[in-house]
Amino acid sequence: LDRFGGWWVYLLGFYEIGTLEVIKKSLKEGDTFVDVGSSIGLMSLTASKHVGLSGKVFAFEPSIQRYRSFSNTIIHNEVENVKLFNFGLGNSISKKKFYR
Repeated sequence: LDRFGGWWVYLLGFYEIGTLEVIKKSLKEGDTFVDVGSSIGLMSLTASKHVGLSGKVFAFEPSIQRYRSFSNTIIHNEVENVKLFNFGLGNSISKKKFYR
């Protein structure tokens, strides 16, 4: 968790509880989960636990800071079923500048 995202999860102890519950109740071992705009990875990591090693999680995060943060989390926690991509998804090919 760093200044680019995630600090609210640490401070509040929760984030999007309803969404996390839907993920937990909907996924089973071997499923595939796609997270478009994965940020620091909360939804992807939750999905990772529920799809297990026979499942896959594909996460897309265009912000380089949040991509790096999530990438470090994957490495440090030895998460093997999440594939992280540093780009967004859309209906056209283009580059956009993010503003903070």
